[in-house]
Amino acid sequence: MSKKHSKTENPNLEKALKVLIASVIGIALTVGALLLSCALALRNDLSGMILMILAFVSCLVPSFIAGFIAGKAIRKSGILYGALSAVPMCLFLLVLCAAFYGSLGGKLALCSVCMLLLGATGGICAVNTQRKRRYR
Repeated sequence: MSKKHSKTENPNLEKALKVLIASVIGIALTVGALLLSCALALRNDLSGMILMILAFVSCLVPSFIAGFIAGKAIRKSGILYGALSAVPMCLFLLVLCAAFYGSLGGKLALCSVCMLLLGATGGICAVNTQRKRRYR
């Protein structure tokens, strides 16, 4: 079976795989950013409010990046695929909060909504960026 034939066989599966790859990259970036913010907090003895802001930013920036990657890979419907790439990240955050914090509150809902919006924004930005043109 040729690669060209497999692409035309099920294009939705290929798009889902690209969104999943973008989500995995986003989750890896989220874990890295959270570990970096934890190390920063332990080293500098930061207050609770600054820790909350660091955790919030550590989740929001990777969701934008994941949405950008998904939008760039698919090149259509950036708002949809960008938001879809943030959904597994929101589920990952839900599991982390349930395991370590014990309860799911309004801050988690706010962070999840912001992650979905930033994922969609990243997808829009990716679709609207110009492709590099090679002049010969």
